Amino acid sequence: MKNLLCLFAFMMAGPVFAQNTPRDSTPVLPDQKLSLALYGGLNVSNMPFLIAPITVEGFTVETQQEYAYFAGFSARKPFGRHYAGLLESQFTVKGFSFKTAPLGSRFRFHYLDIVPQFEYKAYKNLFVSLGGYWGIRLEERIKTGDDPWVTTDPDFFEYADGHDFGAVGGLSWRFNRFYALFRYQHGLGSVNDRLILTDENGQIIQSKQRNRSLQVGIGFRIL
Repeated sequence: MKNLLCLFAFMMAGPVFAQNTPRDSTPVLPDQKLSLALYGGLNVSNMPFLIAPITVEGFTVETQQEYAYFAGFSARKPFGRHYAGLLESQFTVKGFSFKTAPLGSRFRFHYLDIVPQFEYKAYKNLFVSLGGYWGIRLEERIKTGDDPWVTTDPDFFEYADGHDFGAVGGLSWRFNRFYALFRYQHGLGSVNDRLILTDENGQIIQSKQRNRSLQVGIGFRIL
């Protein structure tokens, strides 16, 4: 009789434990969810001529780096443990400078960049990304010598084209809510097709320029 009671109690306890056990006990990891982040940092850019150096009226014109900044908003969606998709929108200040005796000139172009990327987890917290960018020029500024920066009037003069596009490659190190990033933008389209330069012989010089940017920054996940 005692054995029958024990068997009955065991049979009744089985359904109770089964009801308390979730059907899918696999936890949803935080790094598998859509996340949103803010990021920014230093942008080191140059827009070299396709043919360099260029000589105009006896002076050599060769572009140099311009130091500015970038800041943006990122949406990241992991696919499994090693892959993720990124869609970023960022404000970027790109530009270049050149010197001709006795003065030099600096050019800065404000862009709104849309940056879709594919990300791969290479090692622990280290991620490699590859994608492209499409930039919409918002405004441009020019500085000559020690004069203040001047915003150009699009109805009077525009140096750069309205769009910039190219490829993006980068590295990021992620730790909890924070991450550090290193990124390179390689422009594929010319940012300047309007400027016509001629040498001392009156021959037209190819003045097309393409963007080259190195970006170093940090980010913070807000969601």
